[in-house]
Amino acid sequence: AGQCVFGELSVPVVSNVTGRLLSREEMASPGYWARHVRQPVRFADGVDTALAAGVDVFVECGPDNTASAMAAQCVPEDQSVALIPTLRRRSGQSGVEDEAESFVAALGALHTAGHAPDWEAFYHGTGAKPVLLPTYAFQRQHYWLDTTPNHGNDRAHSPDDALWNALTAGRTEQVADLLELPAESRAGLESLVPHVAEWYRDREADTALSEWLYEEHWEPVRPTTGTSSAPEGRWLLLAASEDAVVDATARALEAAGADVEHIAVSSDPAPLVARLESQPWEGALLVGAFAHQEQHDFPALTAELSRVVNLVEAVRRTPTTTRLWCVTRGAVSTGDADAVHHPLQSLVWGFGRVVGLEYPDHLGGLVDVPENLDATALAELPSVLAAHEDEDQLALRPNPAGGVRRMVRRVIRTRPSNRRKDLAFEGAVLVTGGTGGLGARTARWLAECARGPLHLVLVSRRGGDAPGVGALRTELAELGAKVTVAGCDVADRGELARLLGGLDEPVRAVFHAAGTSELVPLSQLDAETIETQLASKVAGTANLHELLDPEPLEAFVLYGSIAGFWGSAEQGAYAAANAFLDGLSRYRNDRGMAATVLHWGPWAEGGMVTEEADAQLRRRGLQPMAPEAAFRGLELALRGGRPSLVVANVDWSRFAPSFSFARSRPLLHGVAEAELALTENSSTGQPGDESHQHTRLRDAAPEERADVALDIVREEVAAVLGMSGPEAIAVDQSFQEIGLDSLLAVQVQQRLSTVVDQKLSPSLLFDHPTARALAEFLLELIHPRRDELAEAREAIEVLQRVPAERLEREGLMKQLVGLVFHTDDGAANEETSSETGTDAGEELFGRLDAQFSKLTDLE
Repeated sequence: AGQCVFGELSVPVVSNVTGRLLSREEMASPGYWARHVRQPVRFADGVDTALAAGVDVFVECGPDNTASAMAAQCVPEDQSVALIPTLRRRSGQSGVEDEAESFVAALGALHTAGHAPDWEAFYHGTGAKPVLLPTYAFQRQHYWLDTTPNHGNDRAHSPDDALWNALTAGRTEQVADLLELPAESRAGLESLVPHVAEWYRDREADTALSEWLYEEHWEPVRPTTGTSSAPEGRWLLLAASEDAVVDATARALEAAGADVEHIAVSSDPAPLVARLESQPWEGALLVGAFAHQEQHDFPALTAELSRVVNLVEAVRRTPTTTRLWCVTRGAVSTGDADAVHHPLQSLVWGFGRVVGLEYPDHLGGLVDVPENLDATALAELPSVLAAHEDEDQLALRPNPAGGVRRMVRRVIRTRPSNRRKDLAFEGAVLVTGGTGGLGARTARWLAECARGPLHLVLVSRRGGDAPGVGALRTELAELGAKVTVAGCDVADRGELARLLGGLDEPVRAVFHAAGTSELVPLSQLDAETIETQLASKVAGTANLHELLDPEPLEAFVLYGSIAGFWGSAEQGAYAAANAFLDGLSRYRNDRGMAATVLHWGPWAEGGMVTEEADAQLRRRGLQPMAPEAAFRGLELALRGGRPSLVVANVDWSRFAPSFSFARSRPLLHGVAEAELALTENSSTGQPGDESHQHTRLRDAAPEERADVALDIVREEVAAVLGMSGPEAIAVDQSFQEIGLDSLLAVQVQQRLSTVVDQKLSPSLLFDHPTARALAEFLLELIHPRRDELAEAREAIEVLQRVPAERLEREGLMKQLVGLVFHTDDGAANEETSSETGTDAGEELFGRLDAQFSKLTDLE
């Protein structure tokens, strides 16, 4: 650096060493560049400096969008900026978008952000020239056909295609010709070609399916914002049990100086509600839920989750926004060496994720502390509560090197394992929900891939009375399987024990596909619904876990859902149940027992998704999976020995913004496509932004305001639902009837907050359930109707303070006389007054006397 010659700065430069603007002296200093190599990068400070200087467009020059994603996390929520990466990684055949296409897209984004590049220089030598566009507005509706990718063979054409096509078609002579094999080398080729073709098809299928495979990953982080030793304000510690974690948590908070009050959670929510409403609370901690319940005590589990639901509703109704934190103990695994000790507490994690989706302002987060209540790890809890960060799924673990590790949960892509475990199931295989959509498909798959005598035991509540059982039994028998269809409720421990005891051979594998799903908002989630949705998933799974001998079991497969893995609005109990499946699978794996949970996305045919739910999922970016491809994911999970795997076809460009609309979701930051989608949507309007719709409604003529408000509501709802235009939204039809669930309702609420320039309630669309009702409410916020009677009272109060002489002098007394006696011009008759020589005050009192005389005569 000392030998370099430095010129003058032509543009301001923000230093990564200091986080401030770089000075001429610093730039020319060899010591500065030495520090640049050694010292940490002050990235967040640099972004703050740029924002303070008025920068609202950031262009990233480099591979992928790493810096843009980091910058998005440094920008305050109330500030709108454009973050433009120039080279972006895309999912696809090669995994990387063409560099030229990516760069041109960045230039287009820069142009629309108000900073036009030198287009003449860009197009120089290409022959391109400007063209005139139509003067009318574009309708912004596309007509391209939506196609589903062919996951059988999606790779780009290559010179080897002819060879692979010949191999997969079994054309041995063509293969030999393409390989230019001499005659003496062709003898054994005919027997080799089928094996190579099968290997190729497997490889192609695995590559295509890798786009659908995800798992959770825990990574250590340092706090990104300033923290204090104790959270501010008063906190309420809600003890759901007498577990040791309750006292340990309380001690950690009090040792840090937190102001904490204890209250026991009971079946009667009244005392809790009264305490929450008695004063403002900074936050509440639920500690010890499901700590002492037994897996087979299903009534106790149902009652416990009902108490948690009541608690959440009580917190939501507090006069001020109170954030709820849920503390569990040994409920998650942050790595291979970190075992799950209490899988029942995983219910809290599944339910808590739904709370964060339906009541985004009221969930602080989920924190898991170690099974061994390490004082050092728990000492980190107060700083987590005080941090005010976006992370809402954390675990605290002792660091072998000393101190504590703060771990955060991420969704990441995972690749198929190269392990090839034999899937030749034989003997007795139990399939619960075996006569339903997923169960029947599973039975067919098992029969097709069996390599020995297979006895399929299909279990469902209706058993042989279920629709289509006869045809299914015949089909499976033709595939060579022995079939037993049994009516049994696996949630009933006695019934399941009798069924298993009646089999003449041990169960070698179980596929637990039974379950019930129903969309129910948290505000309507009652004990009966909870019991129904927990029955098969929790009670049934616990019974299978405890009653089946683990020794002969080759596979213990649980059918879960993405609702339990990352959350789904209006599925609080269902998400909790599926999170328990994940916890139990890891619990069994940690103890050497077979277990795998598949967190399925929606299936194209069959499955547990209603037509209404399917339409909603598609709008959010969750595409249905072909059953053949989904079962390929099941094979990969079993062959790789994974305890947990997500198989879902996700369009992240749609799902990530929808999922993260109401609050930041760092959970998705491990998926590059999701992070890119969130970066591109980081400039979403917030209250305080001057939106076009706000201006449009504010400046509308009085006679047009009602129509404008209704148009705006229909436009915003149609945009969230992905409909063709506002005309698709009926003005008096319920929002729920047109498919607007609570998660989408939050998106509409956020968009309308910018229209009225104030934060609106998350229950906005449920309080005003039609477009007309909602438009009337918004119109009242922007243009409140005058209360003329109240204004008249205020005018009388003012008149009472003004002396009568002054009213007479200013000529107001005559107008008051006219108002009282309703003269045509609103004033006393001046001609009469002048003729009689009386002033307005005398006339007023004279007329009042006349009125009183009439009343007296009537009496």
